[in-house]
Amino acid sequence: MSARPSVIVVGAGISGLSAAHRLQAMGCTTRVLESSSRTGGRMSSRRHQGFTINRAANILPTSYRAVADLVDELGMGQQIRAVPGVLAVPRGGRLHRLRPAGRRLVSDALTTGLLSGRAKAGLVRMAADAVRLRSSLSYANLGRAAGFDTMTAAEYCDRHLSSEAYTYLVDPIVRALFTTDADRVSIVDFFFAAVNFVGAGFWQYGGGTGFVTDALASALDVKTGVEVTEIVEEGDRVVVSC
Repeated sequence: MSARPSVIVVGAGISGLSAAHRLQAMGCTTRVLESSSRTGGRMSSRRHQGFTINRAANILPTSYRAVADLVDELGMGQQIRAVPGVLAVPRGGRLHRLRPAGRRLVSDALTTGLLSGRAKAGLVRMAADAVRLRSSLSYANLGRAAGFDTMTAAEYCDRHLSSEAYTYLVDPIVRALFTTDADRVSIVDFFFAAVNFVGAGFWQYGGGTGFVTDALASALDVKTGVEVTEIVEEGDRVVVSC
């Protein structure tokens, strides 16, 4: 009987842990090396004064089926449930709410007092572009949309939308999801978020997004505080230096 393949995975973020999980399920002996003192990377959480704080990722959209499937596979499907999302944008001293999913988003966008009729008319172009790009906005390979990566979200608004749509719709979405301004985000990033995040519902979860990476790490051989300095191929093996 041949020996089980031995694999080292560098990095204990969601990508590294998921890869190690799959390799282990295929029969490989896996070890995950992480330079920091904790696992999870950008999909991790911490407790502070009674509150759970996500270090980076906050939103789990229902359109990202890979995460939901992984949660089910880990036996934690009961810890998440789909809930309708609501976007609230302030204007004129009140909050204007939009339900960000399918026909409800279209209905709310047409009837909301957030935008004038002229600004709403300009959104037809944005909706058409979103449909055109949709098949290229892949979670697995965003490079498929490289041909559309020709301007920032702010430049797109300058060319095709009103300043009103930029101020009260595009820029708030960008700041909420990317924590930066629309002049620093590619139009591809904006449409990816608009189609896959804003145009979907959300998973409700407890305990922070780190519940996924914590579960993965608990079933794997993970070494934290180990910095990989070099990886060299030597014939039919790979030497990893730490």
